[in-house]
Amino acid sequence: MLLGQWRTRGTRDAVIGGLAIAGIAWFVTAYFVWGEAAVKTPFVDGLAYWGVDTVDPYGAASVGRTGSFLYSPVAALVFGVVGNLPQPVFVALWAATIVGLAAWLGRPWPRIWLILLFPLSRELLIGQFNVVVTAAIVLGFGRPWLWAIPLLTKVTPGVGLLWFAVRREWRSLAIALGVTAALAAASFALRPEWWSDWIGLISRDQDNAAHQLPWLRYAIAAVIVAWGARTDRPWTIPLGAFLALPVIYPDSFTFLLGCVAVRYASVRRAALGATA
Repeated sequence: MLLGQWRTRGTRDAVIGGLAIAGIAWFVTAYFVWGEAAVKTPFVDGLAYWGVDTVDPYGAASVGRTGSFLYSPVAALVFGVVGNLPQPVFVALWAATIVGLAAWLGRPWPRIWLILLFPLSRELLIGQFNVVVTAAIVLGFGRPWLWAIPLLTKVTPGVGLLWFAVRREWRSLAIALGVTAALAAASFALRPEWWSDWIGLISRDQDNAAHQLPWLRYAIAAVIVAWGARTDRPWTIPLGAFLALPVIYPDSFTFLLGCVAVRYASVRRAALGATA
């Protein structure tokens, strides 16, 4: 029995060690062999949020185009206010937010930082939004109103709401959808033309991600989340959200930090209740 436990532990440690080595190799290869392009235009996504055009936020946007603002009119209104900050102040605060959330999400299992070394570095380098969305999903077990963040930015990671539906947690589902709908309605009252522009943008540019088989990934993500809801596996929500992204980039893998963060006792209690 002890030998079997040792073999299991040894195998597990070997796999984890191999993943950490692979993560470091990915980082080194990306920056020193391939020449990661994001180095040439640092904080390109973050500055797209900060500098969103408050008159026509989607006029020059396109899925896959560097520096495009692709989030909903609610997000455009919020970032329009954030854009009043001096650029250096915004960059410092945004970078600190990314680092802080990544540190918090990965704290229950720090080896994830080595495994995801390149995605995390790229997330910080370009000033992406993935760790913010991931943190909202993780905290959304106990604060379902936070689901408005993924629904009004990345949109398709909202597949994670199947967790509440399958588990018949109707109150949490109603809060998540109700807050999202209220924010959307308020922004529509202010800028109705932005909504038609945004819907047209995300509908028109779907072909840019066709090579990643998005509809197949959405279906797989839904199955994984539903299975996780039935079997008390909250880590399936961040995994499903990752698979359901409209387009998956290297920095998108930071969503997997959420699979680690659900090991927090408070998160597990919020997700599983008495069975945690």
